[in-house]
Amino acid sequence: MKKILVPTDFSPTAQNALTYAANLAKTLEAKIHLLHTYELMRKTGMILSIERHIVGQAQEDIAEESARATVLSGINATTNVRKGFNDEVIASEAKKMSSDLVVMGTKGASGMKEIFLGSNTVRAIKYTESPIMVIPDEAEYQPIKKILLAADSNFFSDAKAIQPLKFLMEKTGATLIVLHVEDGKKEASSTPFTLLLNEHFGEGNYEFHEIHKPDIGRAIMDFTYKINADVLCMIHHYRNFLDRIFKASTTFKTAFHTDIPLLVLKD
Repeated sequence: MKKILVPTDFSPTAQNALTYAANLAKTLEAKIHLLHTYELMRKTGMILSIERHIVGQAQEDIAEESARATVLSGINATTNVRKGFNDEVIASEAKKMSSDLVVMGTKGASGMKEIFLGSNTVRAIKYTESPIMVIPDEAEYQPIKKILLAADSNFFSDAKAIQPLKFLMEKTGATLIVLHVEDGKKEASSTPFTLLLNEHFGEGNYEFHEIHKPDIGRAIMDFTYKINADVLCMIHHYRNFLDRIFKASTTFKTAFHTDIPLLVLKD
């Protein structure tokens, strides 16, 4: 985890996410790369003049944020200002720079807003291949001592998916607590859950808890508060088109409601 991409729109939420990312980068000895995106719908002489102003102002703002990140992390931060749709540019920039982690802020949403409006953060989770850490707008950086991994019976299919988590544990010395929430539906698993955990983390190197609750998202958040976790980690499984339409994703729901940083790994 040597390269951290931090998208910013210079809002207080984004500034808070950068503060968290810079402190995390210092711990991980990683480099920060800031990205600002902007959109223009038409190309006319007036619009081009406006674009020059937008880009000029963005370059000034991102330079200030870069200087702040450099002071906080102790490592020179780099920047880029790109035109395009936010989620697409973030995905492209993350791939271009081979980022190990994307850190983004979120203000959250509720009710019908969550379903129909979505958020830049959730769209980035969907389309970006790199792991993403979501920072709520009121979350403050603190040393990471407890990481809660909320995993389903599928867990993951690719061992690479959990490498960022293992690296984070190694660099911070954090305790891993694994939570398996069973919603009451019987689902067969080809590989016993704990055997996978033992294989990839080592027997005795984690705590394991299993609870039965119908509302998986609520159960995860309640347990997060109960153990006072510093980071909640979830694994995003890619689904087919029909699944995406008819089945709500616990990962995406949690991104709106978590009060602590949410690390989303990609499987």
